[in-house]
Amino acid sequence: NMPVHYWLVRHIYFPCVRMKMSKVMATFVVFFISAVMHEVLISVPFHMIRPWSFLGMMAQIPLVTITKSMERRWPGGIAGNIIFWISFCIVGQPMAILLYTVDYRFGMHHDEPLVVDDPGPWWKEMVLKFHK
Repeated sequence: NMPVHYWLVRHIYFPCVRMKMSKVMATFVVFFISAVMHEVLISVPFHMIRPWSFLGMMAQIPLVTITKSMERRWPGGIAGNIIFWISFCIVGQPMAILLYTVDYRFGMHHDEPLVVDDPGPWWKEMVLKFHK
């Protein structure tokens, strides 16, 4: 991610600041472009456009603000690290995977009903072997 970060800073953030844009607005522009690119990278392979990756990226803006204010209030604390791990790794990524999976399932196979009682032939074989 660092090469992408450096590219965004060099080619998006600094030119925005040179155009007399505020640092906050330049940061917003960088997040916006990054969010659009994340969504494109997800949407193209799955052949579906959904807002989940875009919204996940844009939701990081308030998290950055909250983390910075906590760091100013309690310097040297681990609050920012905790917020990152909870929002990105515990909630964010699994939620995005779940949302894209559900959308892919119902988008590609919308005419087939989702049968929960029938787990599929490979599960049946596993269960039958286990019960023998």
